[in-house]
Amino acid sequence: MKRIIVVLIFSILMIVAVSVSSFGEETKGVTVFDITLGKSLTEAGVPKCKSINSKNSDCYTVFAAGSNNCSLFIKKSLSFPVVITVNSVGKCDPQLPVELIETSFYVDYYTKMMQLATDKFGKPTMTKESYFKNRKGAIITKLETFWNLKKCSIYLSNTGAYPDDNKGMLKITYIDKLLRDAEESRKRDKADKDKF
Repeated sequence: MKRIIVVLIFSILMIVAVSVSSFGEETKGVTVFDITLGKSLTEAGVPKCKSINSKNSDCYTVFAAGSNNCSLFIKKSLSFPVVITVNSVGKCDPQLPVELIETSFYVDYYTKMMQLATDKFGKPTMTKESYFKNRKGAIITKLETFWNLKKCSIYLSNTGAYPDDNKGMLKITYIDKLLRDAEESRKRDKADKDKF
């Protein structure tokens, strides 16, 4: 009987230890460009730029007064230029947790960005190829890659918000933001349906 109790206690302790270590892994944020989703810019040690034309590339400045966006200048740590924009909960406040990291880069560096993302996040969940005509009538191949991780959703494309601007885009969104946005959208849809 004592042996069974000792084995049971040992088993329970092992289950608790595995649960705690697994929980710790699941709650770790995703870090990209030294910015961790779910943590603030202040926690990441990113200082505010002294001026909009600051030579320091590892600082942030408010992108637009009253908006959610903080623009981070080009990171020195990459071998090619990127522009990073982060969104926090509510207004742009370096003390609030970062929920969205959006990066634009010259399309020439798409293959390199794809390799960096695959090395960091593993095999993509889905890839998609489509074609469209730009304003000049040229046919453009749009490549889109998606990763769905436990704590974030990642989107990489060789075209950005404006396909003619010759820039690619990497967008990393914290799952909490996606869930909140979906709930807000559901509420708006319900309100529209009720009014209609």
